[in-house]
Amino acid sequence: MQSLNLPVSLPKLKLRVVIQIKSNNIFYHIFVYLLLLGLAAFWVVRFEPAPSDILFALAGTAWLIYRVIHRKGVPLESTDWLLLGFLLTGWIGLAFSPSLPESIRFAGITTYLAVFYYITRQASKDLNLRSIIIALYLGSSLITACLIWVITLGSPLWQLPRESLITHCGRAVALFKDPNVAGAFLVPAALYFLCRGLQHIRPVVMKVLYLFSQCAVFLTLGRGAVLSLGLGCLIVFLLTPSTWWKRLKLMVLSVLIIEVLTFVLAFYPPAATEGFERVFPHMVFFQYIVREKALPRAGLLKAYPGGVIEDYDRGGRIYAWRAGLEIFKEHPLLGTGPGSFELLSPAIEEKLGAGIITPSAHNLYIRVLAENGILGFALLLAFFTNVWRKARHKDNLWLKAALIALLFNAFFIDTLHHRHLWLLLALL
Repeated sequence: MQSLNLPVSLPKLKLRVVIQIKSNNIFYHIFVYLLLLGLAAFWVVRFEPAPSDILFALAGTAWLIYRVIHRKGVPLESTDWLLLGFLLTGWIGLAFSPSLPESIRFAGITTYLAVFYYITRQASKDLNLRSIIIALYLGSSLITACLIWVITLGSPLWQLPRESLITHCGRAVALFKDPNVAGAFLVPAALYFLCRGLQHIRPVVMKVLYLFSQCAVFLTLGRGAVLSLGLGCLIVFLLTPSTWWKRLKLMVLSVLIIEVLTFVLAFYPPAATEGFERVFPHMVFFQYIVREKALPRAGLLKAYPGGVIEDYDRGGRIYAWRAGLEIFKEHPLLGTGPGSFELLSPAIEEKLGAGIITPSAHNLYIRVLAENGILGFALLLAFFTNVWRKARHKDNLWLKAALIALLFNAFFIDTLHHRHLWLLLALL
């Protein structure tokens, strides 16, 4: 066993990270360090391929060389066979794809994420490495949260365009491509800090980090992320050993912090808070009080909660779900191949009378049914269930709550290709 001590000195704080690698093989060392470097860059995914993707691919190559040199294969578990079966339905489905190059690209992305899950799971069997992997993910989440706070609160000063490196459709994305993905990325970290705070592990620090991350999720304006955060928090509040009084105090504090944030945002120019009613539906009341210096009119109260359900949902998202089910009916067994939803759904949505044509499935389960058929759908659900059933670590309430939250969010956004979902599955 070899150790690498990395001393980090801060004012009045000394932090020492010890990486212990239980192998003398140089390729295993390379594998571990590339994997950790990739996780350290987990918050930069604006570009394709992302820096972390390149590092993970190199880490996977080093892992393969290490296994070949040792001439010792790793026995596949039932979970691995289920995942391989799901991947196979995608590759076989290429035969029914309307565009072979596009389907090969999507099948390759899914396979890459499956490999990322596998090598991360192998590394996390070492508890020391698992702790470092979790710490790096939390660090990436906090960096993302900081960027979202700065972008949103500084928006009147920056006057950023609706589309830029750090904004998408006028919403803060940090260095993500989609604010909905950025919001979902922050949810597990918020649940980790909440769980630790309730367990009295540095409670003040952890509660502050939880509230900071919680508000960042709201500032992404992702309704699915906010709903999934609420579900995850409910699970943690109910199941974490703590007194009911302390849980209630933190729940009340969580709500108050959001209310304070809403009130502060009410002072911002309308252009800077356009679309905020998606997750701050009562902001209009505060804005009226701030600008008119009077209580809201009855007509304003009748319009509440405007903006939560948008025309995009009524005329677009629901029709995309219906289109996915129509695609599934045409090829129920193996689907139409990875990535085919974007190609096939627009014409079907138009035929169904959609007011807004969206190529995105907005639903992981409908996408899998359409592209991988009932066989792929059953294998993926069996894979999720088997990972859950074979959870290897006892201290994983935050992980389980985060996975439930993300799989719930998958009803509103396609999370199949979210890197953090596969990371959480590997850590469980």
